[in-house]
Amino acid sequence: MLPFNGNAPISESDKRLVESLYDKYHRLMLYVANQMLGDYAMAEDAVSESLIKMIRHREKLRDVSSCQTKAYIIKIVKTTSLTLLTQKALRSLEPDDLLEDSPEGGINVLNDLVVQEGCHTIMKAVQSLHSTLKDVAYLSLVHELKHDEIAHALDISVSASKKRLSRAMRAIKKILGGDNGVRNS
Repeated sequence: MLPFNGNAPISESDKRLVESLYDKYHRLMLYVANQMLGDYAMAEDAVSESLIKMIRHREKLRDVSSCQTKAYIIKIVKTTSLTLLTQKALRSLEPDDLLEDSPEGGINVLNDLVVQEGCHTIMKAVQSLHSTLKDVAYLSLVHELKHDEIAHALDISVSASKKRLSRAMRAIKKILGGDNGVRNS
């Protein structure tokens, strides 16, 4: 048996399973990731990370050709792609980058830092949401996708996208202290 990153060792049959999953679904995984990320290099990273997750959860993937396996793999790729998008967005919110890019000093830089800090705070609030709300909020707020695009990306209905975004916005407002629990009728 081969060791795998400190986890339970991978048997030869598990290794063959992962290889057959890769052979069968690699192109589909790359397509799904690239559709969500719009960047081939990031899509390849998403596929690699997804394969690692598949290895960790290989007990759920015993029947390579089943519809459940295919759906599970697509879900892993979508979740991994969204995580990469979120990480990329959070990295882009570093205040030091603003200072380097701004030739002027003074008030413009200070205003930019205030805006960046606000964005960073909102992104942290989004990150703390349940994954079903986080995905919709992220696609809406960061990527400015419309509900039909979000529905397509997450394989949900448009009404589900609207409802989840509404719930996410209420949760974000509560996290940021803007909702004291009193509802207007």
